[in-house]
Amino acid sequence: MNAPLLEYLTQQLAELGPLSQGLLPEWILTISIILTLLLSLFPVKKQSILWLAQIGLLLALGANLLFPPAESMSLFGGMLSVDGIAQYARILILGTTFIVFAMDGPAHKRKEEYYPLVLGVALGASIASLSFNLLTAILAVELISLVSYVLVGLEDDNRESAYAALQYLLFGLLTTGMSLYGLSWLYGMTGSFELGTKENLEALAAVPIWTSLPILLLTLSTFFFKLAAFPFHFWTPQVYRQVSYPLLALLSTLPKIAGTLFLLRIVHVLQDWAYASEFSFALLILALFSMTWGNLSALNQKHFKSVMAYSGIAQAGYFLLGLGWMSLFGESSVLFYLGIYVLINILPIISAMSLDREGLLDNFSGKGQVNIWASLGMAIGLVGLAGLPPTAGFIGKWFLFSAGVEHMTTETQNWILFVLAVAVLNTLISLFYYLKPLIMLFLRPRIGKDDDELKTSMTHKGLIAIISLLILTLGVYGFDDVMDYLGQVLWK
Repeated sequence: MNAPLLEYLTQQLAELGPLSQGLLPEWILTISIILTLLLSLFPVKKQSILWLAQIGLLLALGANLLFPPAESMSLFGGMLSVDGIAQYARILILGTTFIVFAMDGPAHKRKEEYYPLVLGVALGASIASLSFNLLTAILAVELISLVSYVLVGLEDDNRESAYAALQYLLFGLLTTGMSLYGLSWLYGMTGSFELGTKENLEALAAVPIWTSLPILLLTLSTFFFKLAAFPFHFWTPQVYRQVSYPLLALLSTLPKIAGTLFLLRIVHVLQDWAYASEFSFALLILALFSMTWGNLSALNQKHFKSVMAYSGIAQAGYFLLGLGWMSLFGESSVLFYLGIYVLINILPIISAMSLDREGLLDNFSGKGQVNIWASLGMAIGLVGLAGLPPTAGFIGKWFLFSAGVEHMTTETQNWILFVLAVAVLNTLISLFYYLKPLIMLFLRPRIGKDDDELKTSMTHKGLIAIISLLILTLGVYGFDDVMDYLGQVLWK
């Protein structure tokens, strides 16, 4: 064996230790995917596959919490970064996926492929959240997308589900093509797929703003697609309407976590860009359009899943709002609101499973009198999404708006006041459709008979109780400590 080859192999073996430690949760997820996929090939009970998937999630979460790297790690030549952001992302992703599995019950006749596919979405979201490289992030997001297309298509053997999956696929391919086209231009400008170095930012600044800014936004279009932000949102209502409640919880959270956290990393490094203010302006414009479009479109919806679809579009605007301030306080506010959003978004979806299978708002009428457990969960979740006290949703939006007030010291005050005024107005508009299901539950007479009522399982009751407690607790206590952690620890 010649010396250069021996030296190369020695170097690769030396890197296996940090690599295995830094990506231990991802390795566990990968092994879980393989095992659940192999188990699905044998005539075993689906419950066994579900248990194996849940064990894998718990092991990955335990590895993230108990065996974190001593310090931030840069892997694969800087393509992945294992830092505080990554650990926070894994908690959100793995915890959300575990809840999605727990939401399933005997009534859901899942195909065996469902479980490894859901784990695949979690793996893609985790890798995207660790990415510092545009190409790596786009590939990770494509893993989320490809698996999501299949999951939507597997939901039901009917024309509507096939149409929703096809629509999702076509919009996804379009945004991926846009991102890769923009990335090719960006690589031509900087000679790199990364923007975090001073040299690359200077190379990007050497290109006129009317060229570099559109190309950068074009490159990021696939992440806006994952956020369901305007104008990449058109797939959302049809897809959300056709999927089951557990898959709705998955699609409305994990892709948003992945897209938001990678955009957060991009915003963080672009603060030193010569055209940072123009990029901030573009993000804030997208935020206002997403909020306004989502909220106005949700006003006349009669189906709960449609309400959640347009709510997701509007909520994407709040994420872009925090990112658009391009400040450390804004970034911490986005991280806080992202964690809160996962809770306040999943809670009403879990509750709806015990209120009406079809999800028609009219069918909610009077059920607050007979299914108080699910109705209270629905109330706490929707009040949190509306941003009202005493929920953590109010605190999250307060931090996002406070970051905008802080931004006034560096930008034109009138422009920032206009953005904040539109954001507050949108919050008021959202009250009309977030409170509508609650009016149906508690202030309308009942429709149907007692034997038509769905029962809330013990698992769902436990989920509703735990999530509600977290939402209410963080709404009155402990939010300052969480913000201090997010602001001071995660970037170290």
